[in-house]
Amino acid sequence: MFHKLSLGIAALGTALLFGTPAISADMTLKYAHPTSNNSTGGRMARAFKDKIENLSGGTITVQIFPDGQLGKLSEMNELVASGTIQMSHNTWGSLSVFLPEAGALDSPYIFTSPQQRQEILTHPESKILPAINAGLAANNSGLVIVAPNGASARQVTCNREIKTPADLEGVKFRAIPFPVFIATVKGMGAIPVPIEYSELTTALATRLVDCQENPLTNIFNDKLYESQSHIMMTNHIISGGPTLINADFYAGLSDEQRAWIETAAVEAANEMIESAAELEMELTAKLEALGKTFVTAEDGLDVQAFADRVGAEMRVEFGEKYDPILNLVAQEKKTLIAN
Repeated sequence: MFHKLSLGIAALGTALLFGTPAISADMTLKYAHPTSNNSTGGRMARAFKDKIENLSGGTITVQIFPDGQLGKLSEMNELVASGTIQMSHNTWGSLSVFLPEAGALDSPYIFTSPQQRQEILTHPESKILPAINAGLAANNSGLVIVAPNGASARQVTCNREIKTPADLEGVKFRAIPFPVFIATVKGMGAIPVPIEYSELTTALATRLVDCQENPLTNIFNDKLYESQSHIMMTNHIISGGPTLINADFYAGLSDEQRAWIETAAVEAANEMIESAAELEMELTAKLEALGKTFVTAEDGLDVQAFADRVGAEMRVEFGEKYDPILNLVAQEKKTLIAN
């Protein structure tokens, strides 16, 4: 079961700038994200817009900037932190610049499904996101997480069949340009090539890289499949990230305005997750009709070999840095949800 509110974030926001007067009742939020308007993230942003405008009676409106229009992944966080825009959604790894351990939530194979991850992160008794928000505040990041999001698992696409890490030896593989994703690709056995999402389609078409990894929704909607022949169902990362808001802006809102934003963000993410499984079945059929070959465990894909090798690489790369967050995840998987 998903939870509507998760963190007591409104209280945190107030604490960031205690006594700051409430911002005007009528406002427009600028909201940026890296993927297309029709992607899973794009639909979530539009759902957030509809919900917050309805909850606020039209006193809060949202202007959405999809497709990385306002900047690269790392730049979007900077835009929010500086107050140039009010909101964005991004990867957990993108927060590593502000709080290194936040990237732990993008670690491979720590969640089994989007539903499991969302249930844990939004649980009223969960300590995970409050700990990250406290760290962001202590480091004066200028960022507050208002909701977790993400709908599906990330899969590998390549212009050849891949079944084991050995098949990726010497292969150039696009990595999201944050440490946890670079380590993931390296752990899979490939040569990581950091490339921004906005540049990925061109990089695949020109063979700057031979492989990449993304959820099926991005693979289909943004036509990442066009230069790829095979889709490997590695399910290596349960895709997701934080929905972020500028800390000073958030602290200046009234309690009611903060509750509207928090509710809209969590509900939009929950709806995205609930619709994802059926959507992925539809996209699988469409991709197969386009001539793409799916490779699963039944076809000899050695998912455990990838999990073991990536896990070893994560330990080499990050040592104990991620342990506080990963230990919380392991503990709360046992105590907060029904597995």
